[in-house]
Amino acid sequence: MADENYRVKFVVGIDLGTTYSGYVFSLSKDELHFYSPNFWSSGHGGMTSLKMPTSLLLNPDQTRHWFGFEAEDKYAELVTENEHRDYYLCQRFKMELHSKAGIEKSQLTLALEPEAASIYCQRESLEKLRIGQQQSKLTKPKTRYLLADIGGGTADFSVHEVEEGGTLTELYRASGGGLTGEYTWTMSI
Repeated sequence: MADENYRVKFVVGIDLGTTYSGYVFSLSKDELHFYSPNFWSSGHGGMTSLKMPTSLLLNPDQTRHWFGFEAEDKYAELVTENEHRDYYLCQRFKMELHSKAGIEKSQLTLALEPEAASIYCQRESLEKLRIGQQQSKLTKPKTRYLLADIGGGTADFSVHEVEEGGTLTELYRASGGGLTGEYTWTMSI
């Protein structure tokens, strides 16, 4: 159980995705009041995104060197100069990190994206989520809804139901795996 004297000073949400990653943070007690970086940008091709590639480039001695667009851009530069052979470009490594957080368990809460999305939609629907001119019914008891998280390398689907008092019941656990367009493209070649 958490120490009652422990006071949270900030909260960080990290989305370490198979293909792209991002983060948000909050310095407020209102968990819906959060900040994210404006944009990440690639030096090659001028791509701008709210997320960065989940790519890590390691030096020849296997120490960290670059992450995200910087890793991919630097590796492309090394390839062009034919100096890339001793470097390590790591991509699509998310599924290997599940046991390597390196943060005290008392200060870490792990949540699947569908769970986090569901809670966000519950809180946000009271004010902003609308379907046409109607207010969303996501907070009404007995409402069931499907959550779909379709990422670059995995797709997860779950079904939740709103209970009396606003709690949620998971009717269908997040599942899916490699069912994205990338998987289909790879398999069709």
